[in-house]
Amino acid sequence: MELLSTDYIADFEEFEKDAADIRNKLLPYADIIEISMLDTIVNNFRQATQGFFQKNRKLTIGVMGQVKAGKSSFLNTLLFNGRDVLPKAATPKTATLTKIEYSEENSIEIEYYSPEEWQTFKESAKTSAAMGIHRSGDVASEIIKLAKKSGVDPQKYINKGRETVTFESRDKLMEQLNEYVGENGRLTPFVKCVILRINNEEIKDISVVDTPGLNDPIASRTARTKDFMKHCDVAFFLSGASQFLDENDTNLLTTQLPSEGIKRLILICSRFDGGVQDTLEDTEALDEAIRHIKSELTIQARNTISDYIKKLEARRGKAESQDFVKLIEGCKKPCFISSMAYNMSFKDQSDYSDEEKLVFENLNSFDDLEENAEATLRKIGNIDEVKKLFNEVIAEKNITLEERAKKFAPDARNNLAELIRQYSDHVTARFNMLNEQDKADIERQKKTVLSQKNAINADIEAIFGDIAVRIEEEKVRTTGIIRDMKTDCSSISEHTETRHVKNYVRVSDAKWYNPFSWFSSHYEDRSYSVTESYLDTADAIDSVNRFANTAQKNIDQIFSNAVNIRKVKTDILKSVIANFDTSDDSFDPNFFRSAVESTLNLIEFPVIHFDSDSIRDNAFGSFQGHITDTSETSSLRIALSRSISDIFGLTMDKLLSSVKEFKESISSLKENVKEKLMKDIEAEYDKILEQFGSKEAELKKYSEVSDILNKLSV
Repeated sequence: MELLSTDYIADFEEFEKDAADIRNKLLPYADIIEISMLDTIVNNFRQATQGFFQKNRKLTIGVMGQVKAGKSSFLNTLLFNGRDVLPKAATPKTATLTKIEYSEENSIEIEYYSPEEWQTFKESAKTSAAMGIHRSGDVASEIIKLAKKSGVDPQKYINKGRETVTFESRDKLMEQLNEYVGENGRLTPFVKCVILRINNEEIKDISVVDTPGLNDPIASRTARTKDFMKHCDVAFFLSGASQFLDENDTNLLTTQLPSEGIKRLILICSRFDGGVQDTLEDTEALDEAIRHIKSELTIQARNTISDYIKKLEARRGKAESQDFVKLIEGCKKPCFISSMAYNMSFKDQSDYSDEEKLVFENLNSFDDLEENAEATLRKIGNIDEVKKLFNEVIAEKNITLEERAKKFAPDARNNLAELIRQYSDHVTARFNMLNEQDKADIERQKKTVLSQKNAINADIEAIFGDIAVRIEEEKVRTTGIIRDMKTDCSSISEHTETRHVKNYVRVSDAKWYNPFSWFSSHYEDRSYSVTESYLDTADAIDSVNRFANTAQKNIDQIFSNAVNIRKVKTDILKSVIANFDTSDDSFDPNFFRSAVESTLNLIEFPVIHFDSDSIRDNAFGSFQGHITDTSETSSLRIALSRSISDIFGLTMDKLLSSVKEFKESISSLKENVKEKLMKDIEAEYDKILEQFGSKEAELKKYSEVSDILNKLSV
């Protein structure tokens, strides 16, 4: 699929050609005008367009949902025409984070668990065996059991970190993929995530993230999933029809989504054939069953999402939750699909698997399905609607990128036009001074301006003093914001979950009056439901990530809020002009403008970065998935509070050191400005005085370049 039109590429090429032509025309006059300023505009344009392609060329799609929601089947149907490229995961322990991208060379990049993570699994498994509780320990036990069953030495792989395996063909890659991510794969227990690079033209312009079910019990894998999801443009959230938007789904949907990045969220009611089969006892008409279940589940989605939005707005406030609310509003209209039914519509019945045969028999009990099986299965499958949504998302992305791409050349042309205006003003000011004044006038002006050096420097001191005050004000304001965030992010809410425990009891049939019954018995179903509270490790990780990311953004904004470059330039120029004798007929403020602008190009804002990942990983390395034990939930709360406090301390250190360094750089810049500005002004006068020695030749050159500048069309 073509992600972007190439119409605007001609604009890019035309701008670069025009800029090159202008440069060639002005190059002979490089002693009069500063060609490097033109080169800067062209280089900035190139960096912007190249960065645009590198960062935004692909549409990145995330597929989310609980384990067994049908994510792998959905992707196999959507991207690979129903071929079982992605293995199905039966449990959280066998679900692997998978990223899929196009490449001419077929390969699998594997990231294994680290020795520290593996040690955590072993310790959790021992705890589980000793105490007989904790789901996290159960999962760790299962992973350790799978590893032992595989007969593979764990050390051989957990010490590798990463490796890339290449294949001669796509089919060979698919054959071997099960070894790394399949339910019974030999290396599955040791794999944290994989990146599939497949030579498949259909995915050339997209990147797909298949998550391991965001109820992933493995904390480190959850963190990696979130890192991948941050870069997604759109997410499909899958929820099975038979347990559509249950409490677990709602928790995942509303707490596990990254706080930024995703622009559109689409709710998919997967395994829709199962929902239709659930209505077998209520109706005999298949069309009626489809309409009924769609209506019922749509109402359920609308109510569930509306209830959550109310709770969210009450907790965070409408303003803070606005973007997230807008994102999940789209989930009020789910799309209903069945990957299995859709794939069945392209098969002969003789090619059905045992599972597909059972589905067909159940659906056929409504009415005579066989008369129009292909169309009916296609209707239940409904993948065509998803493909339509898929293409809409791509089109929306295209529109956004096209709009951005179309601005590159016009913006660059505006910058070039402004530079030509500056060149023209500068040349005109020099021409007028050289043509209309004598050498004595220039020397007098030079002396006058330089005599005002102290007054100009005092004004510059005041201007930079205001910057220092604003930085301090922003520092105090930002510290308050981060402190409030620390309190908000240090808490974690409990969830509740109901699970069904199957219990079959053997009951005696013996009657005292009937000796033949004394040894007879039967089994009765005494199954029951258990509701328990738990804390989700993923919630704690999300709080830490949210705190770190938002804190860093707020620190970044301190400097841009405190320093308005355009205003600083204007204030300094006003200072120079105010200290000059404006009653002088030869006075031209444009003479000083270029000196001011070139001087203040020295200002650079600091780039703030601190690594909170190690704090997060160390804090939650021993916690896995849902925590139910009282002592362990208490430990999780303490770990969250400590990690937030540690990051707060790191943030404050970074904030204070960055502000201190920036103030020092501003102070140094202030001295440079005072020195350089006056030197540049003095150099301008000296240049004019020098040109009096060949006045006619210099005036001719100024006239020539002025004529060229006036005729330039940008």
